[in-house]
Amino acid sequence: MARRWISSDSVDEDAVRRQLLSSLDTGGFVSYYKAHDFFTGIEEVLDGVEELLELGASQAAARLALLALDGFEELLPGVDDSAGGLSIVSARARGRLRRR
Repeated sequence: MARRWISSDSVDEDAVRRQLLSSLDTGGFVSYYKAHDFFTGIEEVLDGVEELLELGASQAAARLALLALDGFEELLPGVDDSAGGLSIVSARARGRLRRR
């Protein structure tokens, strides 16, 4: 996925937020067989959160990490997480909060 929120020296927080919310939209139940791709999309957005940190925008990164964690709670009933993808992205988002 091309990350449109990145320019040479900045990351557009609003664009990352929109992409995060889009990545959390399951469009229905996410089966075990589709879960990997689903969580890979979330990981790509978390890359944008990481880039915000690297650019010194720790408050923006924290806001987005909290938004992600809130969204993850809502995913529980709609995603087969047998492979642990939700645990992985949750740990990554929590890690962004600790780094700020």
